[in-house]
Amino acid sequence: MKTIDTKLTRDPRYVEALEKLTRLKTERDLRQKQIDEANTGLSSLPTIRERIVDEAQALCADRDSNAVKREELIRNLDELRHKLAVLREAVTQQQTYIETLRTAIGKQIATDLLPRHRELVLQIKEAALLLSKAVMAETDLRTELSDNSVPYSAVIRPMPMRGFDLRDSQSAIVRYLIEALQHGYIEMKDLPVVVRPLVPSMVSAPDSKAPKRRQADGWLNAS
Repeated sequence: MKTIDTKLTRDPRYVEALEKLTRLKTERDLRQKQIDEANTGLSSLPTIRERIVDEAQALCADRDSNAVKREELIRNLDELRHKLAVLREAVTQQQTYIETLRTAIGKQIATDLLPRHRELVLQIKEAALLLSKAVMAETDLRTELSDNSVPYSAVIRPMPMRGFDLRDSQSAIVRYLIEALQHGYIEMKDLPVVVRPLVPSMVSAPDSKAPKRRQADGWLNAS
């Protein structure tokens, strides 16, 4: 069987999108660092009283005051904050795009693997039925001895395996087979005769339009 690449990176769009996200995050972090540095520089400038004195001295001496530097820092800080907001939004949008890609690529990968998965489900079904046959035979042997009042426990140790008796409507194997039928992995004719009467009335064929039943058992809900 052809090997299927199950990595999302098999699609160049996903690789490119991840690289762009990395670049956006790097630039976002750089802008945040610049804002932190600008805030530090702003806090180190003179107080209002000190500014007044400095500006007066600068006016008398015909030179620029530190007030000009403060205004420049504030303008730069406002610009940096705007750029940071834009970058944060860009990161969010890029992450949304990546999730959209991941869903689309993942669906294609799962579609490619569907034939293999169907094959595995059928293998499980066959193996489970074979195991069930042995489990029921062991149960029947002990039942026969019990029915004939034969004390056997000193010689024969009961070795049941729970969940594989086809005569138990709540057993794992019965629920597995019914779910396999409901989801189109097998047909009604593939079910053991003893199981067919247990199939819910809503299920009449593999292509049934009835809602698909989900069980609590994780084995039955494997996807």
